[in-house]
Amino acid sequence: MGLNFFSRNESDPSHFTSLIRASAMATAAEHRPPAAHSTLWHANLAKYPEATVRALLAEAQAWIQRYVPDYRIRALALPYGGYPSDVSWLLRGSAKGTTYRHDAVLKVAGGAAPSPFSRAFDPVRLPRIQAIERELAHWLGYFERNPGERFVSDGDPDAVTVPAALRDQLRGELPRPLRIVDR
Repeated sequence: MGLNFFSRNESDPSHFTSLIRASAMATAAEHRPPAAHSTLWHANLAKYPEATVRALLAEAQAWIQRYVPDYRIRALALPYGGYPSDVSWLLRGSAKGTTYRHDAVLKVAGGAAPSPFSRAFDPVRLPRIQAIERELAHWLGYFERNPGERFVSDGDPDAVTVPAALRDQLRGELPRPLRIVDR
């Protein structure tokens, strides 16, 4: 289960009703799922200078922490897919006394993301499958027809299990103590 605290609104963060806000925050406080955010009003970050981008990201972080103290947001769901001129602004920074740090940036779309152990994995440009009926049907059908292309954890945090035929697609350096298991 994951949460995205903010959704599309052209200009006004007040569109969140207190019921939706309270429900999302109660779920996050109780279950602490991995969460992503965008900005409070879905700003296209490609249109703004550094100070504005950092202020928008810090403001969203501050808003979440107001409701779920000490909760670390790990990913940014990039509004409109618009990257600013310097991607590092998205990954870490601070503004108005609030610090933010993102491990990943999710694109608007782009399909299934590669395994985090794949050479193709780029945490700053992670594609995602949109929750649109046509796209979901496409990707569910694709993985039904191509089960070997799914990334599935075997549950062992110290192992990466990979089909032998795809072993050459693994990143060269894997963190220790990971071991590779052929399936």
